[in-house]
Amino acid sequence: MNGDCDSEVLLRLVEQMPNPAQGLSACLDEARGSMALALYDRDSDAVWLARNTGRELWLARMERDNRWFFASSEAILLESLHKVVGPQSVKRLAYLAPIPTGIPIALTSDGRMLAVSDAATE
Repeated sequence: MNGDCDSEVLLRLVEQMPNPAQGLSACLDEARGSMALALYDRDSDAVWLARNTGRELWLARMERDNRWFFASSEAILLESLHKVVGPQSVKRLAYLAPIPTGIPIALTSDGRMLAVSDAATE
């Protein structure tokens, strides 16, 4: 697979697959090195996330808020929430955790989190 950088090579691999779930799974299976991936799929209007054991990727969600927030570490995520949402953001957290290793997930525009088996069939 050709490309000018590792991100381009991974994107080409995703594009060869029938859906983002399979593409991200292929990236996790075939690529070497540490990685955390995020991509937007216009067809499903979802943000797809995946990571291997070499990289962190954290998710957060506030109470009564459909938005998902993600960052490469818990500390960066919390600091960003403090700056963007406000100083009370930590008290309003409904969810804070790393995404699972090796399992692509989709975050939908209506606030759902879908596991790879659910998202691939939608």
